[in-house]
Amino acid sequence: MGNPPPRPEGDAIPAGMAASPQPTVTAPSGPADKKKIAKIAGVAVVLVGGLGAGIYLGWPFLMGLFGGSPFATPDGTIKYVAIGLADNKPQVLWEAMPASYKQTLNEELKKSMANTDPEVHAKSVAVLQKLTGVLRDKKPLIIETVNGLSQGAAGGLPPELTDNWDDIVGLLDILTKGKMADMDWVQNPNLGDMLADEGSEIMAMAGLEKLLDKGLQENVGKGPKSMMEVREGLRNIEVIIVSQTDSEATLKVVSKELTGDPDDAESGEFVMVRTEERWLPKEMVDKLDEGSDEKNLLLLALKDLQRNIPISSMAEKKMTEEEKNQILALLDVVDQALDSANQATNSQELTAAVMGAAGGVMGAVMAGGQDGGGGLGSLFGTGGGAQPPAGFPGTGFGTLPGNSKGKGKGKGGGNQQLTQAQRMDWTFGGQQRNLQQWKGQSAANVITLFGQPNPANARAVPGGGEWTYTNLKITDAQGNPHTAITFVVLNGVVSDIRLVAN
Repeated sequence: MGNPPPRPEGDAIPAGMAASPQPTVTAPSGPADKKKIAKIAGVAVVLVGGLGAGIYLGWPFLMGLFGGSPFATPDGTIKYVAIGLADNKPQVLWEAMPASYKQTLNEELKKSMANTDPEVHAKSVAVLQKLTGVLRDKKPLIIETVNGLSQGAAGGLPPELTDNWDDIVGLLDILTKGKMADMDWVQNPNLGDMLADEGSEIMAMAGLEKLLDKGLQENVGKGPKSMMEVREGLRNIEVIIVSQTDSEATLKVVSKELTGDPDDAESGEFVMVRTEERWLPKEMVDKLDEGSDEKNLLLLALKDLQRNIPISSMAEKKMTEEEKNQILALLDVVDQALDSANQATNSQELTAAVMGAAGGVMGAVMAGGQDGGGGLGSLFGTGGGAQPPAGFPGTGFGTLPGNSKGKGKGKGGGNQQLTQAQRMDWTFGGQQRNLQQWKGQSAANVITLFGQPNPANARAVPGGGEWTYTNLKITDAQGNPHTAITFVVLNGVVSDIRLVAN
């Protein structure tokens, strides 16, 4: 029972995926739910099984308070961790964990990041930091541009995003400048340091406090309605030892703030066991015991997350030189687009920068998949065999979602689903969204916004092709409506744009 959780064979934790969890408090609804208070009040201890990171918190004060190590007793452990979380110091969770558990987690993370290429890592961090700066500095323009692009379609940026924009950017800033940005830390990670630094900063964010307060206020029934009340409850928690031996203790806790009911503030009894000089909930230790299907909750959660993030496969094996060069080239495309976005002074310039990045990234990924098993395509899960559109040989651009042949209006058929371009209002010679300004743009940008050309509307010409898009809303300089446009593509670049007569 006291053995540390074994490391799963072959599992890999995607770099940068470690997260700092927050305590969640739910008020019991009645006598039948009294046992829940044990998990509520002891939430910090329960979460130890799924967390890692830490340093000492208030050590001299707590040494005197408990007469030695706060982890020497089960009640001391609960109080120590509760006070630490109340003070926005999630590192206490790591400190409450047995040494072998911490070693296992650190070793697993180190193994998962062993193939990280220093040059790719440095470039990725630089791009992410630049992205954070653009999101911060260009906030009004970005919101204006995105909402403008959604004209004629449902939505735009949701209030949940715009209202919390600064907090989201602040979170990105913490993460992109934290431990994962340091290659030395990546090569020899310590989750304790991460929780002590990034974890504390994130818990102390005013935006997070506001979000948690909103969630608590929406809870029906008794219980705390703000994080201030939660912290007060954690600081004032009372732990009652019902019985205790050298290796096991039965306890219950009392907290009227956490239950919201002075007459029903006492929990049911629960058991803690001594494991490697630490006291942990018996239920958690049993689950992490050897032979259990839940040997390590954190690693299993990160493994599941990795399955759903194709790019995380880059951490599973050492990159070939070809893969490395392709990724660096892709990052250069994004980096240059961010420079353009940072210099943009209006929505049109910002849109061009974003489309340039999207088209370049899409082209690099799909072109990388043409080798049938290697390169960038295999890293991003695109696979091989992408077929180029008519008149655009060798580019690797495959059919995009929402642009298959099917029913619709316009010459040569149309699309089953509207593309981004079909939902927008265009001009030909006008002031807003002037299609004539697409001359000189890359073919990748056209495909990004207008979609894959329908074969019925694509004609090959020497060195390129002519792509006609239908079902559009276009107004020419004289105010006449049109529904189709033709892009003449030569050597991967738009050389001419022709308005198609109705």
